[in-house]
Amino acid sequence: MVDTLEKEGLFSKIIDWGTGYPVWARFLDEYQKRNKSDAYHKKRSPLYARSDRIYSGTENVIYVYTFDRYSEYIPVNFKYEIRKAILDNRNMVVNFFTVVSRESFDFSSQKNKGWLQSVTIANKNLEQYEDNDLNNVATDTAVSRNIRTKKTVGYLKFLDLSQRKLISPKICMYVIGKRGVEFDRGIESIEAYLKANQIGATRVIEDIQEYHAFFSMFNTKIETSKSFYKKLGNQLMSDEQAANVLFGNDGGTIGFGDFMLGEDIYTGHLVLTMIKKDSQDPENFFVAAGTGNGKSFKIKSNLIQYLARDNYIATVNDIEGDEYEQLAIYLTGTGMSVQVLNMGQGSGVYFDPCEIHGFMDSGTSNDKDNNAYKVASLGIKNILRVICFGKREMSDTENNLINYIIGEAYKRRNVSPNDKSSWRNSRGMTLQDVYAVAKELSEHKREKYDPVRDANESFLVSNIKIDKKFGESIGNIRLALEEYFEPNGINSSAFKSALPLSQFIKAKLVINDFGMRGKDNSIADDKELALSQVYSSQISYLRTLYAWSHGLYSVNVFEEFQRAIEIAGVYNHVKVILSGSRKNGGVNYIASNEPYKLVKNYSDFFENINNYIIGGVVEQVMDDLLTLAGAKQYKEELIKISNSNKADEGDSYRNNSGFDDYESDYEYAIAQNPYKHAFLISRNKGEIVAVTREPAAPEIIDNKLFYTGVKSK
Repeated sequence: MVDTLEKEGLFSKIIDWGTGYPVWARFLDEYQKRNKSDAYHKKRSPLYARSDRIYSGTENVIYVYTFDRYSEYIPVNFKYEIRKAILDNRNMVVNFFTVVSRESFDFSSQKNKGWLQSVTIANKNLEQYEDNDLNNVATDTAVSRNIRTKKTVGYLKFLDLSQRKLISPKICMYVIGKRGVEFDRGIESIEAYLKANQIGATRVIEDIQEYHAFFSMFNTKIETSKSFYKKLGNQLMSDEQAANVLFGNDGGTIGFGDFMLGEDIYTGHLVLTMIKKDSQDPENFFVAAGTGNGKSFKIKSNLIQYLARDNYIATVNDIEGDEYEQLAIYLTGTGMSVQVLNMGQGSGVYFDPCEIHGFMDSGTSNDKDNNAYKVASLGIKNILRVICFGKREMSDTENNLINYIIGEAYKRRNVSPNDKSSWRNSRGMTLQDVYAVAKELSEHKREKYDPVRDANESFLVSNIKIDKKFGESIGNIRLALEEYFEPNGINSSAFKSALPLSQFIKAKLVINDFGMRGKDNSIADDKELALSQVYSSQISYLRTLYAWSHGLYSVNVFEEFQRAIEIAGVYNHVKVILSGSRKNGGVNYIASNEPYKLVKNYSDFFENINNYIIGGVVEQVMDDLLTLAGAKQYKEELIKISNSNKADEGDSYRNNSGFDDYESDYEYAIAQNPYKHAFLISRNKGEIVAVTREPAAPEIIDNKLFYTGVKSK
């Protein structure tokens, strides 16, 4: 029980006045002492109180604050920032206590109808201002109030439509420490932070025992609590806002499910979700972070969770070539089926997409194999467009010619697009067969059109003979192809070693190794790199279809995707994979250390992206990414993440201290800056938003399995 040192309140003031102690003198005395923790004499008692503080023994003091109002945008990490304000004072502690009740807002109640009517009138008063002018007049108290009220009503309507829950939290903050000057300075720092962030925290200066009793977990005075609860005001917020405001540093989780997205850096809560809760759920992740920000580590942490499940397979397109090397070695040692496909420049390794593959055990009759012909023909088309046209888009004439060549090649094998039973006839078909059709077609440009002789020829063949544009186009296509498919062609070595489907289709993990570590696109052969990306995307697509036809899910990882976006065939192919993931069980990760190119120039790409993992990025792309992710209120956090990781480029986690010193370096870095190696996670475009880091021990993080271009000593 708190022992009250002396009574406070109006009654006491009257007594003092009547006994010769002027009221003004008492006010002045209290004011001078209020901000001095050591103002009153020490008392040897376990716990005793004045009206504005609680003392414990002779040394310790407690100030109590209530949170009465919040700014329009509540800083998601404000509890952490408050604690950070006194980080240098080891004798101070800040604790938060919360009482929560469920609330509702009835739009049909008489009271709220009257309020809404006043809002309507206020909105009419705002109509005189242009949108651009509102910021200039918002300093006017009445205008500012009307703007805020309008936003409040809009948000309440949004919550009602989205069926979000309303919460009324009452938060109490206890600042505990040793009496004296250092404590007083700590209080000043805390109050400065609250003021700067427009958080209305009011220090309790009267009836502190009542507040202490109300927020105590041992409070049993129900009726008293109800009346006191109303005294604290009615602060409404959504369940989402309340989650950001209320979570403390105790254990717990954010979200529900068995897949871990990370650990919330403010609360220590695990951020959980359910991947593919419904088989038709889209699961496409965009991962954006600069070099050295921990992007690959984040992806690997996710990848391992998928591989640990019996119903998942995975395909990784590793541009660098050594990102997943150690992981592959380790997993192979555990008995897992892992295939590393060497697609580096000069390897001559390629995948021939011509054969039409139906993956159902019963043949090609199942509905899940309906798109097999389209998949194969798309793979051929992407290879031809890279060889013949490079990075540029095809003209209508060129597109018609390529489609004809592919269709004619299948026709000669007695393969019909609409007859699934004929698809087995594609066995043994190769790109050489496709080249043969192009070569033969080009010969028609040498012929003159004869109406009688050529009456039964196709429209396209006839046009090659008649139209110079068609003739030149097919001639150019042949010239480009013969460099690769003639025995003595200058680039014939690119198609030296064909990958059989059986080598990779059933593997638990496939890594397409491009071997680009330390190179850029200007050094590499553009077409050879592009072809490798086409093969890998085709392999990813086929493995997705294989998994789906066998009741499994597939994960596809596309690293350093900014290197592929200029290649039309790859870009469009990946878009197909993303759009199809809803119906074929695919989970896709698109990673880039230069998201600016994608966001600014390929906005249509994000139509099928519903999850975002954002680390350190340049400021020019922040607003766009946050808007796409449904997390615009987290810009301050993203700025801190980006600023915290600028110095990490190229040195991973070690800070050049070596393996033995890494653990202490890491722990020190995180203690000093919680945003280091952190990522903003947005699930389903804002359904769950959190700032996370992987909850791994330093010895795990430093393990060679997670090296990113840095070899162990």
